[in-house]
Amino acid sequence: LLAAGPLLQAQDKDAAPAMEATEVAAVLPIGENTERVYLVAVSKLNLVYLKVKGSLNQKRQLRAEVDAIYFYEPLPFKEALHLYESRDYEGAKAAFAACQESYKFLDTLPGNYSTLAAFYQIECARQLEDYAGMMELLGEFQSGPLAPKTHHQQLDLCPLWDAVGKKDWSRALTLVGERLGGDKTWTNGQLAQLYYCQGLALENTGEESKALDVYNKAFTVDYAASARIARNAVIGCLRIYRNMEGVKRAIAQWGTEEENRTSAGFAALQEAVALCDLWKRAPGSGQALPEEYSALLKYKAE
Repeated sequence: LLAAGPLLQAQDKDAAPAMEATEVAAVLPIGENTERVYLVAVSKLNLVYLKVKGSLNQKRQLRAEVDAIYFYEPLPFKEALHLYESRDYEGAKAAFAACQESYKFLDTLPGNYSTLAAFYQIECARQLEDYAGMMELLGEFQSGPLAPKTHHQQLDLCPLWDAVGKKDWSRALTLVGERLGGDKTWTNGQLAQLYYCQGLALENTGEESKALDVYNKAFTVDYAASARIARNAVIGCLRIYRNMEGVKRAIAQWGTEEENRTSAGFAALQEAVALCDLWKRAPGSGQALPEEYSALLKYKAE
């Protein structure tokens, strides 16, 4: 739904022409009807468009007369999104950057693909755990034209991930508390992020028991879609279990006369084994459980 045509200069002196002769297909109200048109430039007052792809006959519409524009998804953006959903975050980040530049002439219009591409660059940096790069992109981001409410909420989680990257656990706990204690309705994927970051902060401030509870929430609330979060949350739980003195004692006493199958340590060991089994069915997503934890499977009670 993108078409390359001759570079068309807008007649408005303040209009920015399309980058690389790109035309963007959109549904625009024309008079009493709506028509599929090809936007080529935007000014403070007007939208400049073509009725026929590749035509030299430019038309214009007053922005004040337009309540909403529906954009067709451009093919380059669709390809960038495919890379993102395939977890090729490096490739997706570069592809989204190219999209942002190509559609920059539309970036004052609500729901435009330049702004959306810029949002996904921030998400790529987060997925790559480049939190400094994420915050740099966030500082340059103009969120006004970003349409989906859930995307705005995702941006509100960036400071939390920044705190995690800096291992500022006290700040992370404060930010989680503010977000979970507010009136926002978070998506399951966003809740998984909140719980996981909370689990990390609790684990690193000596609150292992509380950390286990929220790690469990992190990998159950959205385990199918938030696979990386689910995996990391399971590993967080296993890391805590393996370091418990009771679990170490249960392993050391396994198969000996001192073995006590009614102890808290033995129960915790079996919980860890159950998580290792769970890894095979869901959170692992085909990835091998690290050997240091898969060794726990030999302590599965009959």
